[in-house]
Amino acid sequence: MKFDVSSVKVRCELCGKWTDLKELHAIIQALATKEPQTTRELRKRIAQTKGLKHTSYSTVNKRVRSLEESGYLRKAAVKERTGGITNYYELRPKAYLATFLNSTSIEDLLNRANDVTALTILGALIGAVDSNTEVFRA
Repeated sequence: MKFDVSSVKVRCELCGKWTDLKELHAIIQALATKEPQTTRELRKRIAQTKGLKHTSYSTVNKRVRSLEESGYLRKAAVKERTGGITNYYELRPKAYLATFLNSTSIEDLLNRANDVTALTILGALIGAVDSNTEVFRA
């Protein structure tokens, strides 16, 4: 079962408004193709996505800041340019994990995993939930 991002709405942590998950997904996909990028470069790539042609720069900027605060993006560099400071963003491991989980069904993952892989995944998930839990050994 794949997750359809086009119909899901989430509440933005910064502005409190509801937004399509499609915008956030498009930002992550744009950064996955080329890193690092500025918000202006991201806006150009996102405008090429079907259904997001009229997405404004300010909307992309808000979504990038929201993804940064949530731990999906980080500033790779800050450069002084004509007209002000330019931030370059790149994906963090959490974004790669979210992209992988979106493109792979849990069923498929479990069918392909052997015992050692399954225990490794289980240990990592338990460790993420509770850092005091012991990791199982194969």
